[in-house]
Amino acid sequence: MIYAILLSAIAGVLGLYYYFFKTVNIFKEHGIPHIPPQPVIGIVKYLIRRQPITEFAKLMYNINPDAKYVGTYDITKPVVVLRDPELIKLITSKHFDTFMDHRDFVDETQDVLFGKSLFSLRGDRWRQVRALLSPAFTSSKMKGMFKLMSECGADFGTYLAQMPPEKRTMEMKDVFGRYTVDVIATCAFGVSVDSMRNPTNDFYVYGTETADINITMFLKLLVFYTTPWLARKLKLSFFGDQVKNFFRDLVETTIRTRDEKGIVRPDMLQLMMESRGKEGKPDMTIDDMISQAFIFFLGGFNSTSAAMCFAAHEIAINSDVQETLQNEIDKVLEETKRARNVRSHQ
Repeated sequence: MIYAILLSAIAGVLGLYYYFFKTVNIFKEHGIPHIPPQPVIGIVKYLIRRQPITEFAKLMYNINPDAKYVGTYDITKPVVVLRDPELIKLITSKHFDTFMDHRDFVDETQDVLFGKSLFSLRGDRWRQVRALLSPAFTSSKMKGMFKLMSECGADFGTYLAQMPPEKRTMEMKDVFGRYTVDVIATCAFGVSVDSMRNPTNDFYVYGTETADINITMFLKLLVFYTTPWLARKLKLSFFGDQVKNFFRDLVETTIRTRDEKGIVRPDMLQLMMESRGKEGKPDMTIDDMISQAFIFFLGGFNSTSAAMCFAAHEIAINSDVQETLQNEIDKVLEETKRARNVRSHQ
């Protein structure tokens, strides 16, 4: 009995050793430049430092400036980062069929918002949904959405212009975040929320909650990445039922209202609605539509607002850039005004 327990313990230790150490030296064995990981925790020590993720990305990318690709770890899983443009073209174009699937991350039964999104789908289902969403980014569709974006931009400008002088010192990340939420709400979900004047609207509150990578979210990410079987066992989900129910109710209500009243808008939700019942088109459930619209929000919120922040900072500290930008804007406005006058005379 004692020997059996001892052998089981040894087997367990060896199994854990193999599980956690099997990938530690994989890049070293193949002579690939890489960031050395730690056993069990991988590169977590880099991620929990008080430094922007962009600095870690720069460190990772420049580990060897002459290499066509370098190695890193997605927490504990080995990942190859491409640096050579020609190699990137080969993988994303010529040999795309071999590399089209994203890694298995979140099962749709665990989290509908993530699990049914384009980034989580694989194989034929991925092809079908991608083919359905691609028309949303054609020039004609983008022109329609640009009108919606312009309306948000005009409201944004009016709000800032009417702000009292004593309130004109503001946190721009928050301001640009509210503008970005308004744009995504109207372009993806087909709703107007005006987060500038109504900062406590449900869309902004729940939306920003999903984009907040706090310690709880980080720990969930860690479990999903390192031990997906444990995440399934624990029935982990990134977002609470309140958030999921909000986005579900929003999409269901919008679709029902449009169907009943014959409303048509140039947004992503409309594109998915129009695919229903078409021959040769995949049937999209409410969950499918919610997930695609949600991932549009999640992918665009932080990235867009951060880019606008950086751009505003650079413009503010470089007077020559301000002057160049002002001249370009004046030129475009003048050309647009002349074009409108020509059309009106015709």
